[in-house]
Amino acid sequence: MEEYISFLDETFIRHAVKSREKSMMFVLNFQPGQSLPPHPHPNDDVYVMIWEGGGTFTIDSECFSAKKGNMIHCQNKEALSFANDRNENATLCVTLAKD
Repeated sequence: MEEYISFLDETFIRHAVKSREKSMMFVLNFQPGQSLPPHPHPNDDVYVMIWEGGGTFTIDSECFSAKKGNMIHCQNKEALSFANDRNENATLCVTLAKD
């Protein structure tokens, strides 16, 4: 996992880990203050595990805080966003699975 953890000052970083016909895994790395804008994943289940750090997720209009070890799930047309509003780096392991 360490090989997928790196950071840039300008923006968050995405590293592809594995891709198959109906699934994909990638790692997202955020420095404090960086965020992922709201977006849906039509026809996908999205599983996010907080590997390091934490922050605030929004699914549609529901906001909640998450930390290392928490798992987040959303699906289909739900809009997902994330903000690293902490004082430490955050690493998320994301799996997309097609219906």
